[in-house]
Amino acid sequence: MEYEIENVRYHKNLVYVKLLGINNIEEAEKLKGAIIKISENLALPLEENEYYLQDLYGINVYEGKEFLGQITDILQTGANDVYVVDKKILIPAVKQFILNIDLQNKTMSVKLIEGMRDLND
Repeated sequence: MEYEIENVRYHKNLVYVKLLGINNIEEAEKLKGAIIKISENLALPLEENEYYLQDLYGINVYEGKEFLGQITDILQTGANDVYVVDKKILIPAVKQFILNIDLQNKTMSVKLIEGMRDLND
């Protein structure tokens, strides 16, 4: 379904969105858990080292010259995102592990620590 955004308000780390035609809590409750999608040209500009999640799916992940796989999922934990590489490696999206992201070449360079490989073991 498409809705027009009537108003947006920011408070701390939250964004409050008022949709045109949704005028009471009962109507709003029906949309609870829905995903809001906007076109990239309407999104806020990205800061350095920020990326749209959809741009990271399918990106090739390397540790040095070793190909580890592709990002197949992104878990949003609250503290930081976690990249899932081929359902076998979880990599927290923090500078300690993510060395470089090159969207033009669809590559990510990482530095893993012991215990981050092979979730299935």
